Amino acid sequence: MEVEKVKELIKDRIAKEKEELKQQEKLYTDDKRYGRPSYSYHEGKIRAFTEALELIGMANKPNNK
Repeated sequence: MEVEKVKELIKDRIAKEKEELKQQEKLYTDDKRYGRPSYSYHEGKIRAFTEALELIGMANKPNNK
């Protein structure tokens, strides 16, 4: 798989995670019967995907060997 394709897939996962968090926030604000969103869970996944993008960006760079 090409590096650009991997970056695209990770960015898509970040976007989906942010969308899921927004959906959970909307449900919670509209109806308190829904549980409060798990911010730490979603932010942790977003942070992990962002870090993966940074590491992929560092790969095969001459100053990182």
